[in-house]
Amino acid sequence: MARPTKRFLTHLHPRRLPAEATAWRRTFGLGGLSVLLLLVIGATGVLLAVYYTPTEKAASDSVQVIAYRASLGWLVRNAHYWAAQGLVVVALLHLLRVVAHGAFRGRRAVNWLVGLALFVLAVWADFSGYVLRWDVAGREALATARSLTLRVPLAGEAMARLLWGAGDGDVLRTYFWHCLGLAAMGGVVLAYHLWRVRRDGGVKLPRAAAGRSRPRVSAADLLRRESLAAGIALAALIAISTYLDAPLVMAGDTRAPWFFYPIQLLVARGDPFWLGVVLPLVPLALLALLPVVFRRPRPRGPITASAVDPVSGTDAGARRRDDTIGDARPALRNP
Repeated sequence: MARPTKRFLTHLHPRRLPAEATAWRRTFGLGGLSVLLLLVIGATGVLLAVYYTPTEKAASDSVQVIAYRASLGWLVRNAHYWAAQGLVVVALLHLLRVVAHGAFRGRRAVNWLVGLALFVLAVWADFSGYVLRWDVAGREALATARSLTLRVPLAGEAMARLLWGAGDGDVLRTYFWHCLGLAAMGGVVLAYHLWRVRRDGGVKLPRAAAGRSRPRVSAADLLRRESLAAGIALAALIAISTYLDAPLVMAGDTRAPWFFYPIQLLVARGDPFWLGVVLPLVPLALLALLPVVFRRPRPRGPITASAVDPVSGTDAGARRRDDTIGDARPALRNP
């Protein structure tokens, strides 16, 4: 690895950080895997854009050209599709892991909301990619999404035109959001999210015992572990993409994508606005309110300043303010 590249990659982490924060049982590698899948989606998406034609008449044909005629187009399309499905699943598991560890409170509350926004963008991007196939199922999904958007009081018409275009939906409008709008928003939000992760002290760890220093690992060692894990994940993705083709429905089944299918079932059983718009937003709203509902109680008594141990990186005062000492702030500064 070239020296400038190695220096850049190692700078993504503090020079030394707690070994417990890098343990598999602590994070399951979900955050890093999400970033890796995003990189795969971006790289394969650029290749797909070479052949894709975002018009109502040619979109479906261009997808078939990619899948059946372009050299290795089937593999690129399959990798793009399965990486996108994997991103939604991994991002959801990442959110649940954060909730389980209580890493949404205190100074991490802002980044928790940023992570929720990233999850919403990932689902939206996955849905728009499903529509861009422009097969029977994709067109039906777009018509359903536009119909639900129109039911939003006051702003429904404007929102539907902005998000989905005029008429029953516009493939070019969806293509814009998928390739430009969501990509730009996602890139900015992701950069801020990653910065906040390091700014807020890294992975949340349990409170350390008094006088006990944490074992630490170097950034170079962590980079080697991450490279190995990335290689395994990419090998698994290639294997899945080789044997499992991305769906393309030319007739018959109009079932919505798996993450949208529950909404499709709900809409068929009652009022579309309440069951198709309001109800799906309830879990998201509850997740957003977690930092408020489970707010950390204020510490009793005055908070006194204390010296930071240069070896362990622990700060007794900071530990009373927020028992998250995964990577103390002094360790974030690279000389």
